[in-house]
Amino acid sequence: MSELVTTGVIEAICPEGWLNSPVYDIFAEKPNVLNPNQICFLKEAKQPDEYFSCPAVRINYHGENNTLLDCSGMYTDVERVAFERNGVRWVGFLGYYGTYQNGILQIEGKDNMSLSLCLTNERCSFTIEDEDFLSILDSIRITPVLQET
Repeated sequence: MSELVTTGVIEAICPEGWLNSPVYDIFAEKPNVLNPNQICFLKEAKQPDEYFSCPAVRINYHGENNTLLDCSGMYTDVERVAFERNGVRWVGFLGYYGTYQNGILQIEGKDNMSLSLCLTNERCSFTIEDEDFLSILDSIRITPVLQET
């Protein structure tokens, strides 16, 4: 069954067959504080700590005044991708880091949010055309928390 996951900043649907893996804030003063700026879904995972053994989609909110750097130079066999989905144009790249296919996608012209993708590993894989991935893409909502001045 699909599950709506919300951090207060990001909202997305974790599809059936995927597991929501909590992302902890490494800069928090206390342990086990969830990071409101990230969501991570793991394909075919049974436990949240299977991050390095499952394909993953990590949704990252970067804030409104940030510029994303192009890190495609770290990968081999890089393919630039661009597609439209429900009136939103997504751009980025897919490439290989070692033997695993990874990628970064973002909404064209917006640096406030990106998707970090690990598309393949020994267990299974997904593509950016798969319905389960597209259901994640379609469900993403960002509601920035306003900082008091």
